[in-house]
Amino acid sequence: MPTSTELWLIRHGETVSNENGVIQGQYDAQLSEKGRNQARLLAQRIALIPPNAIYSSDLSRAKDTAQIIADVCGLPIAFDARLREVDMGIWSNRPIEEVAHLYPSEWKRSKMGDPDLQRGGGETAIEVQKRMVEVIAEIIEKHRGQITIVVSHGISIRAYLAHFLDLALANAYRRILLSSAGITCIRPPENGNPEKLVSLNDVCHLNVSRANREGF
Repeated sequence: MPTSTELWLIRHGETVSNENGVIQGQYDAQLSEKGRNQARLLAQRIALIPPNAIYSSDLSRAKDTAQIIADVCGLPIAFDARLREVDMGIWSNRPIEEVAHLYPSEWKRSKMGDPDLQRGGGETAIEVQKRMVEVIAEIIEKHRGQITIVVSHGISIRAYLAHFLDLALANAYRRILLSSAGITCIRPPENGNPEKLVSLNDVCHLNVSRANREGF
């Protein structure tokens, strides 16, 4: 049992869409075989803690990553739609090159991390941040003094980290790298101690090449 509360924010394993350069958003993409292997390596590491609880987005790529962890750790999973990736509307399940060609001005704003942009007519980063802050606050309150695993998505985790670290959303989007199956560990403020970023995008359990570190 840790002396302080810890959340391990984990991006799901790699998907077939990641491999093929396809935008996901809330499209229910499946883990690739590589992504499943990443999740197995991740689970072996997490089992050494061990954690007290597991939460996950209800999209398949996060659910399946969380399930592999849960099977090793012997814990149930609490699913919450607020942990989903940003809704990218009509951009979802379309190749990155196609979207960049058809919507050049919006794509440029997206790459710059514009927090007011509704990608593909979907959500803004501000809206994603609001739901992520809400659900994680609930998780923290429920699991004080425990280690909790939260499996979510790249943009959603970055939106939360912008809040946690008091960063501009655009800066968090452009400057924080989150790899598939990477771990970011945080400690919320408590007992008079300020919030702490313990680790960012920890992938020591994986053999990750640079080419595999990006993706929606």
